[in-house]
Amino acid sequence: IQFCKPYMFAAVDDGTIWVWNTKNMEVERKLLGPAQKGTWVRPIRVASFADPKTGKPRLKLISGWADGAVRIYDLKTWKLEHTLAAHSGPVLSLDVQGDRVISAGADMAANEWDSKTWTLVRALRGHNGAVCAVSTAQQQVVTASLDGFMKVWSSD
Repeated sequence: IQFCKPYMFAAVDDGTIWVWNTKNMEVERKLLGPAQKGTWVRPIRVASFADPKTGKPRLKLISGWADGAVRIYDLKTWKLEHTLAAHSGPVLSLDVQGDRVISAGADMAANEWDSKTWTLVRALRGHNGAVCAVSTAQQQVVTASLDGFMKVWSSD
């Protein structure tokens, strides 16, 4: 669940993201993912990024899916803008630091993406189990895995 006034976003097991209006607590719309059955969405994040054309901030909903994709929706147009082939298994966690998005997946990797171009900046590999959590702090990325280890990755 993510909040961004006046909305609340909820990932639903049917492969949609429900957008609730918090004023009347009604579902205002549903953002659709891929058509294939069984493709659930789990981690979602709302973040503001500079529009590459205007430089003005634009709110985006970043979502991680069971098919390994990270999908980015524009919250002004409500349209799916980008689909990143992020992982070879489900995306389990997402975090945002500045203009970077970090995805973590069941494929034992975390990937860092540039929000200006939506291209891969670097792949963080070294775990021997699914990377189930990712967080950023002070220009570092911290990953936690089902292998029982946490790793701290520097920005260089």
